[in-house]
Amino acid sequence: VGRMNDALLATAAAALLAPDLPPPALRGPPDAFDVHRNTVIHALVQAQADGAPVTRAVLGAECFAALARDRVRLDPPRSP
Repeated sequence: VGRMNDALLATAAAALLAPDLPPPALRGPPDAFDVHRNTVIHALVQAQADGAPVTRAVLGAECFAALARDRVRLDPPRSP
């Protein structure tokens, strides 16, 4: 059971940051994972915006958000 849970957690963690990956086999409505994925990405983008307000102002909100989403997916955080 421990290995199965570890595999499920690893699959879910990878799918959170990769919209091209299918959601893991979890209970609940199929689109529930998409909502969670969007919430995680939004929080990580917002954290970057909070840490770089001048860069966000120079680039503009939309450009900054697009670049921040790419960065989150290419270099995800290693700790909470």
